[in-house]
Amino acid sequence: MYGEFGWNLVDALGTTALREGFNAASTMGVGPVDGWSVSFFAGLGGYGIGHYLPLDGTVFKDSRSVDTEPFVGTGSLGFAVRHGGFAASLATSFSTDAFETQEKAAEFGTLSVSWYF
Repeated sequence: MYGEFGWNLVDALGTTALREGFNAASTMGVGPVDGWSVSFFAGLGGYGIGHYLPLDGTVFKDSRSVDTEPFVGTGSLGFAVRHGGFAASLATSFSTDAFETQEKAAEFGTLSVSWYF
């Protein structure tokens, strides 16, 4: 789920997955905007984990492994500024624990700058 509101918005939304940490916020694949555009965006998402082979171990016999959470939730919020072919966004992203023994959930910031020419 993703939403964006603001002034002089562009016609398309960015389509990059939140869990990758790159929040496009309409900065990619969008042509130039007339004048200035400012927007705020937020998104929520999640994905299920059936078996994460690198850390859950082998499938058919016992091996070293970690206890994986069956669902990981993600979220992001930030703002974007556009003028002509220039677009920039700043966001913060966070997620729930992916493993039971994980000490701290992932939290990080993202700066995206693009120029349409």
